Amino acid sequence: MLREIATDRVMEQGPTIDRRIEPDIYASLVNSLFSSMRSLVAGAIGGTSAALLTAYETGEAALYWCAAAIAAVSLARVVIGMLFQHRSHGKRLVEQPHLWDVLYGIGACAYSLLLGVWCLIALVFSNDVTAHLVAVSVTIGYSSGIAGRNAGRPQLVSLQIILSCIPLVLGLSLRGEASYVALAILLAFFFWSMRGVSVSISRTLLAALRAEKVMTLLAGRLEAALSNMSHGVMMLDAEERVRVYNSRLTDLLGLQDGDVQEGMALQDLVRTCVRKGVFSRSELKRLQGEFKVGKEVQIVTNDRRTLSMTVEAAKDGGMVLVAEDVTERKRAEARIAYMAHHDDVTGLPNRVLLKEQLEEALEEAVQEGSGFAIFCIDLDHFKSVNDTLGHPVGDSLLRATARRLSAMTRKSDVLARFGGDEFVLIAASVEDADEARAFATRIMAALAQPYALNGHSIIAGASVGIALAPADGRNADALLKNADMALYRAKANGRGTYCLFEREMDVKAQERRSLELDLRSAFANEELQLHFQPLLHLRRRTISTCEALLRWPGGRRGPVPPSVFIPLAEEMGLIVEIGDWTLLRACREAKKWPAQTRVAVNVSPIHFRRGDIVRSVEAALSATGLPADRLEIEITESVLLEHTERTKLALSELHEMGIRISLDDFGTGYSSLAYLQSFPFDKVKIDRSFILGLDSDPQALIMLRGVARLSAELGLSVAVEGVERDDQLAIIMADGYVDEVQGYLIGRPVPPEKLDRLFSVRIDAQAAA
Repeated sequence: MLREIATDRVMEQGPTIDRRIEPDIYASLVNSLFSSMRSLVAGAIGGTSAALLTAYETGEAALYWCAAAIAAVSLARVVIGMLFQHRSHGKRLVEQPHLWDVLYGIGACAYSLLLGVWCLIALVFSNDVTAHLVAVSVTIGYSSGIAGRNAGRPQLVSLQIILSCIPLVLGLSLRGEASYVALAILLAFFFWSMRGVSVSISRTLLAALRAEKVMTLLAGRLEAALSNMSHGVMMLDAEERVRVYNSRLTDLLGLQDGDVQEGMALQDLVRTCVRKGVFSRSELKRLQGEFKVGKEVQIVTNDRRTLSMTVEAAKDGGMVLVAEDVTERKRAEARIAYMAHHDDVTGLPNRVLLKEQLEEALEEAVQEGSGFAIFCIDLDHFKSVNDTLGHPVGDSLLRATARRLSAMTRKSDVLARFGGDEFVLIAASVEDADEARAFATRIMAALAQPYALNGHSIIAGASVGIALAPADGRNADALLKNADMALYRAKANGRGTYCLFEREMDVKAQERRSLELDLRSAFANEELQLHFQPLLHLRRRTISTCEALLRWPGGRRGPVPPSVFIPLAEEMGLIVEIGDWTLLRACREAKKWPAQTRVAVNVSPIHFRRGDIVRSVEAALSATGLPADRLEIEITESVLLEHTERTKLALSELHEMGIRISLDDFGTGYSSLAYLQSFPFDKVKIDRSFILGLDSDPQALIMLRGVARLSAELGLSVAVEGVERDDQLAIIMADGYVDEVQGYLIGRPVPPEKLDRLFSVRIDAQAAA
């Protein structure tokens, strides 16, 4: 209830404003007090003249004094008003508005009080009706005027009405006459109503000022937003005339500020753009044909920029045009599209673009009844170049190869890099096998020439697989597959040659694919088996080592020899998993054997290159509990040919763990002797090729003795493979440098359950000899 009463009182007193909270609105209200100097001058002249007139009519001295006071105060108010005008010249808001507010209030209240006193004197001390009429009329007119003129300060209006009207009402009442008293009562109500009018006007004025402030703020924010937008914006009215635009739009159109005007017709703006050379007339015609509300159109300017323009309808029937410079985005999109379809090393089309163009070529060939050839070209020695000279030289070789092949092609041909060191050429002009052979010969001759790259002379060479379209395939995938099979055959035939696709290749490829699937399934279902072949220690005449040999029963296809499925597993990338499985199973079986018997496991070169052989061995030993000195790792010379330092480090780690390292098939490589000094070997296994011809070729025996003696003198254990007859065993034993022998004479590979008998028997090697 108290809050409602207080609110009512505030409403009666008029709206208030805190000059500290809303200083700009307060300053605007102060400005409104001094907005009209004419009214101040008119009030000064009118009030002074009226007071002089009453003094003249009545001859009352007091009225002359009132006229003089009114004139002085009026003059002071005019001077203050002029000073305000001077201080605020060129400024929206004057400084120190509170000071000017106080000065104006003092002058206004003094003037109002003097008018009231003048009326009181004229009414009380004079009986001149004319004086009474002038005094009352001027005061009433003044009170009516200030209700509107000073409406910005309703409290001041109330004070002025009180100061001027109370003496007037008092004077009328003191006359005692009924008409004067009645007029006094009416004027009291009139003055009260004038105060209400002032409050109402003040409220309206304050609301307008606050609305103007909000609109100004919003307009400022809109202008700031438009000025800082990366997009050009233009707003058109229903008659397609420019109403709002930002500087970014003129920048995008390459126009000056004066070229675009508010109220300018859109057609005039377009003509200005053409006249200024922003875009051509042909581009303008295209734009007009595509320009629709809600649709994005792109226009290319004469300076090769691409502008994206979108028009949306406005609620008032107009339009909003948004323009954006998408030049860099278009370039980036073009670059991305190029990169998605081209090789980043050679710049040639890649696999994706090749397949698209191959499909188009096939469709055209079928429609026209023509044909073409597809060549799969593989560099024979690219891998060795990459490994020995580094990837920068390898990339240079690819680029040089691309240039040589491009020089051999026609405009209708397509040359692509298919991946790695493989290129694919679609030769539209080659239609039969004879032309294909001739073209393949030219390709191989061109790529057989030495390359001079980064200070190196490189001979790469190439193998080529050929498929003819549409005979060898009616879709891109089939053609590429068949050409790749032909390439595979060419490489298998010794590299540096070409091969045309034949149907039997597809059959063999299907067989290979079936074998791959079966091998993967066999490994997953644990169908692979381990057999073990014993090695006889000649001096102890016991089984010292058993070599783990992988076997694949093959199921419905029958037993598959290791010489077939081991290379296949290496090509499939399955050999590392199979190797880990073999290590685990071999160690598990060896744990059951006598403590002096070791197990030997062959490790593929791929296991060293792609896997972590050290971790695999550690895992197998940890899982089975087999002592490290009972495990023997057998490697061939091919392991040592790649990644020498990495391989040496892995072998050294295994050797430090106590695992024995054996070099298998020793003597078959040209550099095997050097390896004995470079790597931590414990044993060499002399290849079976040294055993052949021992009884008939003296040279064979000399070579066997030389290799065995050299190995023994280096502190290595020596084993001989392929011993199948008693006479071979006798010759080996007579020399005295061989520690172990392996072969069918000692024992064939057998399942682990058949080894117990061998472990329990001491073999009399001398008797066997």
